[in-house]
Amino acid sequence: MSIDQSLINISFLHFAVLLAFALAILFTLKFNNNKRPSILWAVANIMSSFAMVNPSIFVETQSSSEYNLFGFIMSGTALFLPYFALASGQGKIVHFHKSVPIFCVAVVTMMIAAFLPYGWLPSVMGYWSGAVIAFATAWVGLKNRYWRGLWGRGILISSLCACGLVLLWRGWVLFDGRDGVGFSIDPAMSLLQLQLMVATGFFIQVGFFAMIGAREHRFRRFAGRRAARIFEIGSEMEHEAGRLAAIAAERLFTLELLTHQVRQPINNAQAALQALDAETSAGTRNMKQVKNAIGRAQSVLDSINLSISNAILGVTLLEKDHPVATRSVNAHDLADLAKFDCPIDHAPRITLGSEDTSIYVDIDPILVRLALRNLLDNALKYSPAASAVQLDIIRREDRFGVSFTVTSHLSRPDLLNQDIFTQRSRGIGAREDGSGLGLFLVKKVAKMHHGTISYAVHDQNTVTFDLFFPE
Repeated sequence: MSIDQSLINISFLHFAVLLAFALAILFTLKFNNNKRPSILWAVANIMSSFAMVNPSIFVETQSSSEYNLFGFIMSGTALFLPYFALASGQGKIVHFHKSVPIFCVAVVTMMIAAFLPYGWLPSVMGYWSGAVIAFATAWVGLKNRYWRGLWGRGILISSLCACGLVLLWRGWVLFDGRDGVGFSIDPAMSLLQLQLMVATGFFIQVGFFAMIGAREHRFRRFAGRRAARIFEIGSEMEHEAGRLAAIAAERLFTLELLTHQVRQPINNAQAALQALDAETSAGTRNMKQVKNAIGRAQSVLDSINLSISNAILGVTLLEKDHPVATRSVNAHDLADLAKFDCPIDHAPRITLGSEDTSIYVDIDPILVRLALRNLLDNALKYSPAASAVQLDIIRREDRFGVSFTVTSHLSRPDLLNQDIFTQRSRGIGAREDGSGLGLFLVKKVAKMHHGTISYAVHDQNTVTFDLFFPE
C-alpha cells in the first residue's frame, strides 16, 4: 500500500473515531450536567473530523499550489474549542488569566496564517500556533478546579501535551524542508506524524469522555448524599417540631391550670372587698381611709388579673393554629366592658365619648376586650394622676372600618418611641410597673383581625392610640 493511500486510510480512521466520540458525547447530554463543555467538545470533534477528509495543510505531504481555506479554518477552530470546553466548567474563562493572553496570540497568529499565501510560512505558523493552543488547553485542564480529582484528567492533559509536541515537531519538519515558498519533506515522516496525531487524539477523546463520566458520577453521588442529608434534617425537624408541640401543649395546660387555681382566690378576694365596701357605712370611723385602702387592694387584684389574662393571651397567640372567633359585636357595649375591667378607683377617669351606640363590628370580643383593657391601662399608668382618659368609637367611612381611639395626656412627652409595640418594649424611662407585653399583645390582636394599631402625639403632651378593625 502506498504512503498516500495510507494517509487517506488513517485520515478516514481518525474521522470515524472523532465522529463516534462526538455522537457518544451528544447522546449522553440528557443524562449529565456538563452540557456546555460537552457541546463545545462535540462541535470541535465534528469540525476536526470533517477537516481530516477535507485536505488541508495539516494532512498534506508535499508542496502544492492548491490551498483549502475552509479546511484550514475548520482545523484551527477544532483546535481552540477544547480550550473553552475545559475552561467553561468554571463559568468564567477569564479566571485563567495567565493563559488567556498566550491563547489569544496563538489564535490571532493562526488567523493571520490562514490568509497568507500558501507556502511553508503559513504552514509552520499554523502548526506552532496549534501547539501553543494545545499546551494552553492542557494548562486550563490542570488548573480548573471543576475537573480536579476526576479519573481521566491525567490522560487528557498528558495527551494534549503530547499532541502539542507532535505539532511542534511537524512545524519544525516543514521549516527544515522549506523549498522556496513551498516545502519538500519525506512522505514517510508525514505518515509517522499523522499516526502520532491520531493516537494522541484518541487518548484525548478517552480522557475527556472519562472526565465527564467521572464528573457526572461525582454529581450524582453528592446529590444522593445531599438528598439523604435533607431527609435526615427533615426527620430531625419533624421530631423536634413534635417535641416542641408537646412541650407547648404541656406548658399551656400548666398555665391554664395555674390560672384557674389563682384566679378563683382573686375573684373571691374581689367579691369580699366589694362586700366590705358596701357594708362600710357613712358613720364608720376613718371611713375615707378604709375606702382608699379597699380601692388600692382592688386595684392590685385588677392588675394581677390583667397580668394573668395577658399571659394566657400571649401563650394563645403564639400558637400558629389559634383561630379567631369573630362575630358581630356592639362596639359601644364592648368598650363599656373594657372600662368596667379597669381598677375601680381609676374607672371614673375614663370617659366613653361615643354617642352612637349602634356601631357593630366583626371581631373576637374576648381578644379585643383585653386589647382595649391594655390600652386603657397604659393610658392610666402614663398620664398624670386624676387626668381624663377619652375612649371613642369612630366609624371610618374612608377606610371602611371602625376605630377604637384612646386619648390621654402624657406625664412626660418623651415617653413614646417607634418600638413601643415590640415585645418587652416599654416607654423611655418608664418607672411604672409592667412587663412590656401590653401594647405588643394589642398589635398581635390587631394583626389577627387584619387591622392596625398606631399612635399620634399632638399638643406636645396628648397622645391618641388608634386601634382599627376593617369591616
